[in-house]
Amino acid sequence: GQIRLRQLRVAPDSCSVPDMLQEYGKECYAPYTSDVEDRTGYGPFDSTGQRQWRWYSDKELNEGTYTGRSWVTYEGSGFNVTIPTNREGALRRLAFLQDNKWVDLQTRAVFVDMLVYNANTRL
Repeated sequence: GQIRLRQLRVAPDSCSVPDMLQEYGKECYAPYTSDVEDRTGYGPFDSTGQRQWRWYSDKELNEGTYTGRSWVTYEGSGFNVTIPTNREGALRRLAFLQDNKWVDLQTRAVFVDMLVYNANTRL
């Protein structure tokens, strides 16, 4: 089946840099929580003038929450990208994502979903 990438992001300036460290940078991106999740579309504009990547709710994606190893609970929502099943299309899509910074400093988690079938076990 197709591979689906889903990303969760945090809002820019979702935390503060201590005064004594501001000479090194003023941007701060908090660890992920649903309180600081960024749902704003981003990326290049598409042919309709909308941002290329938009946020989808957990209901739209039919996803549940996931609790990670550090006991952070990630929502089932996020920015969803489907990867084509043919090699050339997949490579083009992945290059487009990389060239347009789909993953950046606001990214906190990327989930990779796919269906795999084993004919030997019929699973």
